[in-house]
Amino acid sequence: MQTLTQKQVMALLAFLEAFDLTTTGAWAGIESCMRDDFGIDDPEAALAEARDALTAL
Repeated sequence: MQTLTQKQVMALLAFLEAFDLTTTGAWAGIESCMRDDFGIDDPEAALAEARDALTAL
């Protein structure tokens, strides 16, 4: 297991906060990839869980 640096955590949190799930149109492709290629049933919930885990670091 690899540990993230504080800068990496902050970068990921900033990305998660700034990424727009609705207006850019990019989310549909990302969501599809998360489901099809990574087997993530609920991508939005997975992102929320990731945000919560990063916030706890």
